[in-house]
Amino acid sequence: MWCGSNPANQAFEVDHFVELGKPRFIVTGSHGLPTVLDVCEKRQIAKDSILVVDSDSFPCITKNIAPPSTRPFTDLLCHGEQDWRVIADAEQLKSTPAAYFSTSGTTGLPKLAMLSHHNMVAHHMMFHNEVPYEPSKLISLPFFHLFGSSLAFVQPIRYGQQAYIMKRFNLEKYLHTIHKYQLTETYMAPPMLVSIIQSPLNVKDLLKTVRYAGVGGAPIDALSINKMRALLPANATMTSIWGMTEVGVATSFRYGENDETGSVGRLNRGMEGKLIDSDENVVEKDGEPGELYCRTQGVMLGYRNMPFADEEKEWFRTGDVCCFREGKLYVVGRAKELIKVKGYVVTAIVGSTELTCEQVASCPSRT
Repeated sequence: MWCGSNPANQAFEVDHFVELGKPRFIVTGSHGLPTVLDVCEKRQIAKDSILVVDSDSFPCITKNIAPPSTRPFTDLLCHGEQDWRVIADAEQLKSTPAAYFSTSGTTGLPKLAMLSHHNMVAHHMMFHNEVPYEPSKLISLPFFHLFGSSLAFVQPIRYGQQAYIMKRFNLEKYLHTIHKYQLTETYMAPPMLVSIIQSPLNVKDLLKTVRYAGVGGAPIDALSINKMRALLPANATMTSIWGMTEVGVATSFRYGENDETGSVGRLNRGMEGKLIDSDENVVEKDGEPGELYCRTQGVMLGYRNMPFADEEKEWFRTGDVCCFREGKLYVVGRAKELIKVKGYVVTAIVGSTELTCEQVASCPSRT
């Protein structure tokens, strides 16, 4: 069982994940170690449960990067070998959690979505794309986020695809890495895409080998997508990618199809969707909005300490208001969303211009 956490998380965020996940071991880099030590002291977690890893700590030898009572990660390499536990029963694969992934925390503190082995394979199969070129990719996305892990954990190993991992996004290094290794695919978060389209570098030349590029993890406007598309070769596809931790990568455009209208793509293989209006009726007409419900083998088991009932897993309620036009999905808003601004909670209701704000009297007056 594995659960990732942002290394930049503050102590209260790390403490929240420790409380939810109840980990047996905590793996951290030296940068995050002080925060982890504070949390473990507060929760009376033994220091020898902390494993400290740094890029210069391999192989199993080397300088002691861990303070007294903690352990270097390489200590795990010094205790012999044991075969992986194999799960062959299909029902057990569906019910056994493989990983916890944190949700966005839009409407409160993040929850931990429990994904089974079956879920994670389903996520991969939904997003896998058969293409007429040799896939090789650059990934500069966090693996504690489902978007990055979907790209890195299965495809390179399952298909022997080349994958280059960039620890932190650096615009110049990112572009020159694609050019140097003649990479054919890359995936971005919206701030990365904006940096690329605003770059003074000769981006077209540096990206001339790219055949498929995707952007996801947060909303992105059609204008930015189209500007990025113009920097790619004529035979490349530039696509939005939409999904949720709870269901996986739900929509994208396959290689060979480009869109200029702001759609987040078509439903991926193995993903079903329906729209439900405010009267709880199924929306049948193209262009009319409704809340999106998804059905897929990738729907999570539930949240940690909050398992799903069977009927909840059948059709997962996303909370996104969408519409379909000619099979393309467009996200137009949220059914109800809490927006946190500097510690204040603002509730926005779709379809109304009225906003309610807690502690209105002391809420900063800012646009």
